[in-house]
This record gives sequence, C-alpha cells and structure tokens, in this order.
Amino acid sequence: MNKLKKLYNLLIISRALMSPLTISSSLMGYLTVTEHLSFPEFLNLGIIGFCFHLFGFTLNDILDLNIDKNAPSRQKSPLVNGKVKLWEAWVFTIIQIPIMLLIYYFVIQGRKTGFIVLCLSIILGAIYDIWSKQGKFPKFLAELALASSIGLLSLVGALAKTEEITLKSAVFAISLTLLLLLLNSVPSGLKDLKTDIESGAKSF
Repeated sequence: MNKLKKLYNLLIISRALMSPLTISSSLMGYLTVTEHLSFPEFLNLGIIGFCFHLFGFTLNDILDLNIDKNAPSRQKSPLVNGKVKLWEAWVFTIIQIPIMLLIYYFVIQGRKTGFIVLCLSIILGAIYDIWSKQGKFPKFLAELALASSIGLLSLVGALAKTEEITLKSAVFAISLTLLLLLLNSVPSGLKDLKTDIESGAKSF
C-alpha cells in the first residue's frame, strides 16, 4: 500500500493526468507518414511519449524545489511536504530515459535518425527545466527549447520506420512547436506567475 501511495504521489508530481497531450505528439507525428507500425509498436510509441512526460515534469519540480518551498501555493506538492523524497524523485526521473531509448531502439526497432532525434528532444526538454527560471540562459530560449523538444518528439514518431523526414512531417513538427510556444509557454508562465513572484524567481 505504501508503494502504491508513493507511486500515486510521484504521478501527481509528474502531472500524469496531462500526459495524453504529450503522448499524442509522438502518435500524431507517426500519422504524418505512410509507413505502418504494428498495434503493439504503436502502443509502445505512446509509452515513449508517456515516459517523456514523466521525465520532463518531474525534473521540473525537482529543480524548482527550492523555489516551491518558499511559495505558499506549492505546500501541497508531495515533493515539498516530504511525501516523496528528493532521491526518489530523481530515480523516477532518470529511469524514464533508458526506458524511452530501449523501447524505441529494441522494441519498436526505430531508425537511427529517430533515435538521435529522441535524444535531442530529451536534451532540449532538460534544458528548459534547468534554465527556465534559474541561471543566465535567456528565458525565451528556454521556452523555445521546450516547444522544440515536443516538435522533435513528433518527428520521433514519424521516423520510427523511415530515415527520411517528409515535408508533411516537418511542417507538422514546426507547426506544433510554434503552437506550443504560443498556447503552452504563455499560459504556463501565467499559471506559475504567482509562485514565481512569491519566491522571487524570474521566468519568461
């Protein structure tokens, strides 16, 4: 029971209920090409999107922990109130990376280009988490890194069975990146504004 509660709290930190939005990025990217995945491969592509979501959101809360501790509105966070220990959150976060890479390379047997794009997508997602509120990295570039990471995640789906990036896939990835920049980064920044002001953090 304690393990289930721990997993539940980790899923709260990772905003798991929002994961269908991230999962759909890789799946819709796949739908821009004519190459076919089997149903199990299609499901595993969705699992990659889910793990990507868990990785990005949990890492964000880990790196924002010192900010959240001083924000009254964040005291119910399982990471802030101690229901999840910091090392547990780190393990949960880091383990998502090999799961994604192993599923893509060995289960789906995705192409090399797609594997490289997946690695780049993970790196850009981490760049956002690390520098969106801290350091001298321009905040707009951090937001662009986040949007680009999801755009690239759609290409991961498109490149699962082909090495060629089609025009349709490229247009979809670029469009998704621009939409996220407008529809995700701005509302998310407004949502976090209260916490940022309370803690003195500077965000985009």
